[in-house]
Amino acid sequence: MFCFLQIHFSVRKTIGKYHLFFIYDVKEFFETLDKLENMQGRVFIPSHCEACETIDSLVKMNRAKVTEVAETNFEICEKPVAFEDILKQLLTSIHLL
Repeated sequence: MFCFLQIHFSVRKTIGKYHLFFIYDVKEFFETLDKLENMQGRVFIPSHCEACETIDSLVKMNRAKVTEVAETNFEICEKPVAFEDILKQLLTSIHLL
């Protein structure tokens, strides 16, 4: 069975370079990752990377990066702060600013 994954699923190169990607519903994104982890198939074809026999490492990498960014946001927002400052601190923390 071949599985073409038509979701926004960031690849190693994107995660390593940018650290951030737009997710509309984080809860749903995590639920989708859970489903992908349990999916059976001989070949997986993520929409933005090469075909592979297993997507476990890609799923774990996506989950870890989204969790890392969320935790950073929670730390930044422990005190009242303007959106611009949140963005600046987040981009600084991942070395994009």
